[in-house]
Amino acid sequence: MAVDIKMLHIGSHVLMNGVRAKVVRLNTVKYSEVETFHILVRGISPETGAVGECGCFADDKAVQPIPITPELLAELGFQYRDNTYWERWFLGSFDIERKEGSSYFDYNSEIRLEYLHELEDLYNLVYGVELIKE
Repeated sequence: MAVDIKMLHIGSHVLMNGVRAKVVRLNTVKYSEVETFHILVRGISPETGAVGECGCFADDKAVQPIPITPELLAELGFQYRDNTYWERWFLGSFDIERKEGSSYFDYNSEIRLEYLHELEDLYNLVYGVELIKE
């Protein structure tokens, strides 16, 4: 599944060619008469371990979402709390829940989250800060 790159913001994290990368610039570029949307991302190269640009693409297919997993939530500092029918994760006063057997997380039983960039957007809306500080 590809990400609609128009839904991202600077600071969002996505997979670019299999590498977790941070969006550092979004802009449009005009080629002849056609205006194209571009994204510049920065990530850690799996070959060298160096931080650098991973790509600049207008193709939504090159940008993949990062699914929210328990391992990712733990990496981000979320704490787990077992609630019989719900898997509950919290970071300070911010918490999300996943019903047993579900593929998505709920925020306040109203907002569905499946991918890291969605969680980052919501966290930024609630607290006004980036979830991942790099």
